[in-house]
Amino acid sequence: MYGKNENWSKLPSLLQFDLTKTLTMKNLTFFIDKYSIELLTNQIFTKQKQTKMLIFNKRAK
Repeated sequence: MYGKNENWSKLPSLLQFDLTKTLTMKNLTFFIDKYSIELLTNQIFTKQKQTKMLIFNKRAK
């Protein structure tokens, strides 16, 4: 599953990859958008996982 640390460990390699290309405003904006979407997706998955755990814990009691 998606862990919080995974996001940050991916960041440097993604940045290096993007900076080797010609750094135009369009590329940079695209990269930031893409990374924001990825972060948002991971946050949604984490929230869903936490909710499932809460429901499961309540049922177990």
